[in-house]
Amino acid sequence: MKTQYKIGTVFVLSLALLCSCSKPGEKTPSHPHDNFSITVGTYNLWDSSSRLKFLLADGSIDRQRYWKASSVAALEAVREADCDIFAFQEICDSIYGKKGSATALRTMMKSALPDYEWLVLSNVDGKKADAGGRLSYTPGICYRASVVNLNDCGIFWLGGNPDKPEWGSGFAPEYGDPRRACVWARFTHIVSGKQFYFLSAHLDTPSFSGVSYPAVNTENCRNLMDYADTKLIPKGVPSIIAGDMNVSETQEGYTAYLNRNTGRLHHWMNACEVARGSGLLGECAKSNSGTTNTHKEADGKERIDHIFYDGFSIKGYEVLRKKYPTRNGTAHYPSDHLPVTATLIFK
Repeated sequence: MKTQYKIGTVFVLSLALLCSCSKPGEKTPSHPHDNFSITVGTYNLWDSSSRLKFLLADGSIDRQRYWKASSVAALEAVREADCDIFAFQEICDSIYGKKGSATALRTMMKSALPDYEWLVLSNVDGKKADAGGRLSYTPGICYRASVVNLNDCGIFWLGGNPDKPEWGSGFAPEYGDPRRACVWARFTHIVSGKQFYFLSAHLDTPSFSGVSYPAVNTENCRNLMDYADTKLIPKGVPSIIAGDMNVSETQEGYTAYLNRNTGRLHHWMNACEVARGSGLLGECAKSNSGTTNTHKEADGKERIDHIFYDGFSIKGYEVLRKKYPTRNGTAHYPSDHLPVTATLIFK
């Protein structure tokens, strides 16, 4: 039986694990964005255990240092992205603050950017991070409390069974990690009074260890979009789906599911594609459309970090390709991914 928590009025959801996240009292927006626009972003922070493995493989590499050194650079990347809501991926104990709290991004943001609050539910067991939830490649949401009120939240899994981290029919363990998940929130935009959903997803890779397993990513894409469309978001309610999808626009998961709207209640559009067609790409996005720091193809279709939206119009899209100093001053990219941002206007 599903566990469900409620405070006040919430939408009844049939499959998601819910948690009550109501914020009492009115808040006055302090951010200088337009009253009816909102800037959102996605940023894979890169789990520090992955960093350590990378460094052990090649100790001379300084592009992405171990988290303790990279944390100040990640903070500056977040500050410069200047989003009202972030979809973060690969949150781990040292990023959230369960270990090494002084250098955790969450801890540093409390001091340097105190308006931000974090919503992290464990992709391992579904619990809140502060309630003992285990973190491993975990997606989460970070938002400005002066811009949006958090009403409801939950998590669902992308491996076939949305209720728990296990494989459904048609999957096998060799296809990848069955704990890939999507954390969602229902917000109210304080100034406009508009309600909307925001989803942060981290999908599995279509290949690893030199072996191709495209089925796992394709199924992740299908499960993400189908669940959001039919089980989570009511018709007519605006929504944003952002994250590290680990699939480019030329691969099946994207073409068959992420970018498909036929037969759906919602009509999600890719922020980059719409911005390109409308002349609204930022300077970096114009010259390099890849979203990992090793990608250099100009204006290509190799992005794996995506922002989809429904019920908004777009004002701008950018990829922040910039190095920031570590604690010892070495300029580097804080993650193997780049922050991706889009400014959207409520319809």
